[in-house]
Amino acid sequence: MLSRAARNAKPLVNFFFMSKDIVHFEWHLTPRGWVRGDWSANEPLHSRVPPPADRVETWVTTEITYDMQFAKAERKWSLAWASPQHSELERTALRASIRGLAPESETAKPDPPPISQTPP
Repeated sequence: MLSRAARNAKPLVNFFFMSKDIVHFEWHLTPRGWVRGDWSANEPLHSRVPPPADRVETWVTTEITYDMQFAKAERKWSLAWASPQHSELERTALRASIRGLAPESETAKPDPPPISQTPP
């Protein structure tokens, strides 16, 4: 027979909630370099910044961070738009030749990763 304390005890259930931040950054690949576009935090990305007229591709980075000491941040790249006037081979070659930000994006953060980290 269970004691009165055991019968009235509430189950021990610990809920652990981690806050999660999701930030999207838009990057436009141009012959001048990478140009930063719009961004959003914790909501879908709706571009309000017009893309450069000479863009060849538009990529979106999605960065997911957790409010936990040992949690690793995740960064994913996805191709959002590709110029129909440039072949995949031309776009790949341009991606390989561009190493930095366009002059107007010099202060933009975060820097796009080296081409070896971006998806083909």
